[in-house]
Amino acid sequence: MIPRSELQRLSHRLKMNELVLEKDYVLTWIILGIADSDLYPLLAFKGGTALRKIYFPDYRFSEDLDFTVLEKVESDDLISGLGRVIADLSKGQGFQFALPSEKIERRNDSITAYISFVGPLQAKLGSRDIKVDFTLSEKLIFPVEPHTIYRDYSDAVEKQILTYSLEEIMVEKLCAIIGRTEPRDVYDLDYLFDQNLDFMAIPNALVEKAEFKGIDPNRLLEVLEKKKPTLERMWKTRLAHQVKDLPHLEEVLRNLQRNIKKHVELGD
Repeated sequence: MIPRSELQRLSHRLKMNELVLEKDYVLTWIILGIADSDLYPLLAFKGGTALRKIYFPDYRFSEDLDFTVLEKVESDDLISGLGRVIADLSKGQGFQFALPSEKIERRNDSITAYISFVGPLQAKLGSRDIKVDFTLSEKLIFPVEPHTIYRDYSDAVEKQILTYSLEEIMVEKLCAIIGRTEPRDVYDLDYLFDQNLDFMAIPNALVEKAEFKGIDPNRLLEVLEKKKPTLERMWKTRLAHQVKDLPHLEEVLRNLQRNIKKHVELGD
């Protein structure tokens, strides 16, 4: 485990709170631990954390981990595997972890585990958690491939993990806008539309994914407009601590709506 002084130097250089950096550091090691475990072939890394840890090392910070389970596996085996990962990290890296049963939420299509941790800042065990979400049933449109995990910290090792393509992440984020109200989805989509993606493949992929999830992709712009007041209230509180120079929501929404019209034309 790195010393607190390394987090302090990074905090000064990046102008980012030490607590944010500590959580980022610990979740980096959880990803590395999963990549080096028997969970590796079972999981596909996805979401905003994958954007930073795999594709864009200077991207916004994130606070949780999201995976899709690629094969049929018992939920108890999944949790046991995660338990072995954090036990190995405790021995090898000096972390303290806890995964009590009351912090595991089981649903029909997902499992969420809240891992308590003690990292370089040496807070009390139980005072801080990292959320790890496993989606048990998902329709994947694009291939899942191994990618190298970006090494932000001096003690990180080189590992690869199976990861969603950028196109798959984009399509899931588009679906997420319809199903929930999270400023990070809007921020991530605005960023992804500025990248070199296969935009020609997005409309059909969105239709397939939306059908699987039981949502109407044609309502995308309508729903986005309706959520604007809520997004305005949540924008800074949810993102300001993760993004050094957070753009104004109005600008982001304007760009996003324009790009949805340009690249995600679904017709009637």
